[in-house]
Amino acid sequence: MFDAFVSATLNYGHGIWGFSKSKEIERIHMKFCKRILGVKSSTCNMAIYGELGRYPLYINRYTQIIKFWCKIIYSDNIIIKNLYKDMLLSANDNWAKQVNLLLDSYGFTYVWINSDSVYLKTFHVLFKSCVLDNFKQAWWQNICKSGSLCTYKYLKTSLCIETYLEILPKKLRKDIS
Repeated sequence: MFDAFVSATLNYGHGIWGFSKSKEIERIHMKFCKRILGVKSSTCNMAIYGELGRYPLYINRYTQIIKFWCKIIYSDNIIIKNLYKDMLLSANDNWAKQVNLLLDSYGFTYVWINSDSVYLKTFHVLFKSCVLDNFKQAWWQNICKSGSLCTYKYLKTSLCIETYLEILPKKLRKDIS
């Protein structure tokens, strides 16, 4: 329900503005996740992501930006094409330049330089996979170096929802969490 209603509202129009990781949106997401698990607000966020098999909302925003960019590249609309070309020629920081930086930051500079080298209709899937992998690596590094999660790293080795959350009654779920 969170993804369908709350996240959709928080991220409205994110194809245009969603380049930041937005601490405010992630804070709301994390409060919801902690409430679902019934844990303290001071509980480590990385453990919350691990138990619920979730990842930050910025990953979906970044993916939608790239999907939107791919649509613009493939568009037959002359107005959209001309606006995009104007952005590319502009010296100002703009949406197109932010897309370039986003692609660069995940190792897809070649896609920006030569968009014909990639099938852009499905490129967003590859991009999301890369961003997710990047987050999973950071998640695992944070788990390993956290002093408060020294036992947790031996119990939890993959970022996926725990089965006890789906089969146990709410009271027992909270106790285990």
